Amino acid sequence: MKMLMNAHYVYDDYLAYLIYSGDEETIRTIEEAEPIFLKSEWHLVQEIRKLALSYFPKIHREIKKVFGDRLKERSGDLKSFTVVSVEEFKEADERGDLANLKRYTLELVGKVSSYLKGYLIDFLKTVRSF
Repeated sequence: MKMLMNAHYVYDDYLAYLIYSGDEETIRTIEEAEPIFLKSEWHLVQEIRKLALSYFPKIHREIKKVFGDRLKERSGDLKSFTVVSVEEFKEADERGDLANLKRYTLELVGKVSSYLKGYLIDFLKTVRSF
């Protein structure tokens, strides 16, 4: 359970690392995602849920491969919780250890961005009609 929780935190931090470091591929993937329109919020949640479940095995495998031993540790309190530091992400990235994780992440982020853009466009149309 601890390893799974820590892997989740690592992935959250990895996404933040890509965005906050200004990774050009990540930013471009988000910006260039074409909107996908769904019937309702329920459909949005279901599609994103299915996406997350389909990518989980690949992403989890990569996180374990790169940071396996670290996933057994627990450091900090819940407010400042960190398993892998920004510096460790940079080092792993420079070694090329994160190539597969990044590829899967960009695929996932691109698809989620498309769904969210479609939802937000529809939402804004609804709000403007009031």
